[in-house]
Amino acid sequence: MIVDHHNPDCGTSRNALNIIRAFGSQPVFIDDLTGRLDRCAAAGVAGGGRPDPC
Repeated sequence: MIVDHHNPDCGTSRNALNIIRAFGSQPVFIDDLTGRLDRCAAAGVAGGGRPDPC
């Protein structure tokens, strides 16, 4: 699973999204402007998708 902290106003973020889609993946979006992760969710992302310790 690919999690994308996407900022639609950022050209680099849009380019990264296009690359991910070009490889046939559809990422889970977190709006970088409003969607903040709590500590447990951030630990899960940082851990490469392994179950978080919370």
